[in-house]
Amino acid sequence: MSMELEQLKGKILETDVSYSKSELEDIFKIKTQSAVQRINRTMLIDALVMIGLTALLVLITFYLGLKSRYVVSSQIIGAAAILLVHYKIKYRLINVFNPNLSVIENAQKTYNYLKRYCLAYYIITPLLTLSLSFNLYLQLNLDWSTTSIFLVLLGITIITLACTHLIVRIIYYNPKNRIKTIILQFNNLSV
Repeated sequence: MSMELEQLKGKILETDVSYSKSELEDIFKIKTQSAVQRINRTMLIDALVMIGLTALLVLITFYLGLKSRYVVSSQIIGAAAILLVHYKIKYRLINVFNPNLSVIENAQKTYNYLKRYCLAYYIITPLLTLSLSFNLYLQLNLDWSTTSIFLVLLGITIITLACTHLIVRIIYYNPKNRIKTIILQFNNLSV
């Protein structure tokens, strides 16, 4: 029985399957579309988390009873609106496939957009958090020294950066690597 298995394995390994360029394009088009669908799901989760976090932050400003809670809340909502516009732009860029480009060129374009989005996420989120935190400090009229303010804002920014890194890694790491793997597989087959 094992002899037959070994012979069968040998025959399978000996058969050289060759695909035409159009067949390879079709195979990788399906793989790329699947990866983009996963990215779309993760982007939706990302947007829903952001909306929930925005609502939570607005509720906290009202719970704290800030005198200018409407101003702070509108700034939080404004920051969320900026991120939602960024999300919409990213969604359009990732999901538009140029018919004049090959599947792999489109996949490469999608991968580059996703890398840039993650980088923008790393930059925008801590800056918005720093800005909102400083504004919240001004609204609370706390009597802190400049060093204390700096340390608290630095701590908040570092925590935000760490959380952003973790969230981006959890949400976007696998889809980004999946597209990169598809590109590498295609390049290895085309050579």
